[in-house]
Amino acid sequence: MAALDQLTLADIVTSQVVTVTPDCAVETAVRRMVEQHVSCLLVLENGRPVGILTERDVVCLAHDGIAPTTSLRGLMGAPVVTATADLDFRSGHLLLMQHGIRHLVVVDALDNLVGIVSESDFRGHLGRDVYERLQNLDSVTESGNILLAPDTPLSVALAQMVASKLEYVIVAEQGHPLGILTERDLPRLLATHPEPAALPLREVMSAPLLSIPVGTSVGVAVERMAASRVRHMAVLGAAGDIVGVVSQHRLLEQLGVLLLEESHAHLETRLQWLLEATGVGTWEYDHASGRLNCSGTLCAMLHGEPTVGEFSNWLRRLLAADQSEATYCSADFRLPGNRDTRDDARWISLRGQTTRHDAAGQPLLSAGIAIDVSGAKRLRRDLEDERARLRTLVRTIPDLIWLKDTEGVYLDCNPMFERFVGLGEADIVGKTDYDFVERELADSFREHDRKAILTDGPSVNEEWVVFADDGHRALLETIKLPMRDAEGRLVGVLGIARDITANRQYQEQLASQIAELRRWQDATLGREMRILELKREVNALLAEHGQLPRYGSAETRGKGQ
Repeated sequence: MAALDQLTLADIVTSQVVTVTPDCAVETAVRRMVEQHVSCLLVLENGRPVGILTERDVVCLAHDGIAPTTSLRGLMGAPVVTATADLDFRSGHLLLMQHGIRHLVVVDALDNLVGIVSESDFRGHLGRDVYERLQNLDSVTESGNILLAPDTPLSVALAQMVASKLEYVIVAEQGHPLGILTERDLPRLLATHPEPAALPLREVMSAPLLSIPVGTSVGVAVERMAASRVRHMAVLGAAGDIVGVVSQHRLLEQLGVLLLEESHAHLETRLQWLLEATGVGTWEYDHASGRLNCSGTLCAMLHGEPTVGEFSNWLRRLLAADQSEATYCSADFRLPGNRDTRDDARWISLRGQTTRHDAAGQPLLSAGIAIDVSGAKRLRRDLEDERARLRTLVRTIPDLIWLKDTEGVYLDCNPMFERFVGLGEADIVGKTDYDFVERELADSFREHDRKAILTDGPSVNEEWVVFADDGHRALLETIKLPMRDAEGRLVGVLGIARDITANRQYQEQLASQIAELRRWQDATLGREMRILELKREVNALLAEHGQLPRYGSAETRGKGQ
């Protein structure tokens, strides 16, 4: 048998489930329960479980005198409680206890039927050693049972069972048990007797009633019930009189409490291990005494008794700041020492809550966790520094820079872009180009945005625009790039525009000068000798007037001179 902690519902589920439809008649359903020897029928509609008919339901039907031809649609238990096959054994058993049911419908991830787990399935997969954890038989013995005389009509017994929500009544004479009537007997009675309500209990009871003496161990009692395939067993005193009944339901109920306590202890152990493994410290603060209890992990973070005292005083002041019933504290504590050195500063992040108050609403006990966040603080500081540098860079660059989402809505921009629009960043973010420029230009902007997204690369274009702040006209060379986050998801479009007006003017001026030179070249081509003669004549005239020559000898030197 697998260990209890390793069991899941898949290990104990009964896959052979007897099913009916909601339109099935009561008499047909009861007959099927008897023929198939099952304690319940699952009601399916379109392949999905929509209800359940149990032996307990049959008791109520018999007591209410429901017509045999009535359909189950309005009588079945609905909705059904379901669980997936991978649910662990303890959680499945707890689910039964929480809902007060004895059958758990098991489904797959798509809600398709896998099978049913009953209390008997749970009992059958628990070893004797598990039941021996129950200290004695008294803890699982139901006393004060309803004892009815053998001549009592079945209708009276049914009324008692329904009124007190009993799964059985004991048939006894002078305190000595003769037999038992259980929920399991009712389907058989309805199937074999057209009018069973008037029958005396001596004719319908199950007899003899399995019994054990007081003082028998729980493990032995469970083994006897399993061997006899019964759910109830009488506990007899020394004189043979009945002192109580051990039932399967009571056994599992008490065992469930024990397993739940063990689960809690196991969970606390695992939680403590997890906290220690992940470096999470825990603390409790008693407001009345001022005493602080720290886990070993937290003490190690605090590095000694003086720091613990300082931390305790800081925590006391923190909790005293707000003493409402829902006090929740969240703060960071800087460890003493190295207060002037940013890189060596050590921090503890504390989270906690006041968990107990007195009648006047004053706090009695607070508890929480503590985490060393020194590395996170440094990382956050470095990240903030990097962001500040990047933002300074972006705001200092003379180019226009902006970011839009995929729908063209502005997410961010720099001061030069603010000058272009004529508005501050706060008035730009959240709006589109259509809020700032003419539709034709806005259409052009959006077209280039889409081009960058579709090509998944840079889109370059030139645009003449007018700056709204001073009205000057400028030629911009714009580069647009798709922006993606760390996981590769498209965030939007990044735009960078540079004013190339001066460059364009220089290029145009240079082209004009080149054209002028070409015209001069064309005009002077083939006239070099005449120019030399003119230069000599100018020099001669200057000499006659006692002035220095304007042109050097190299400029006037011709052929043969």
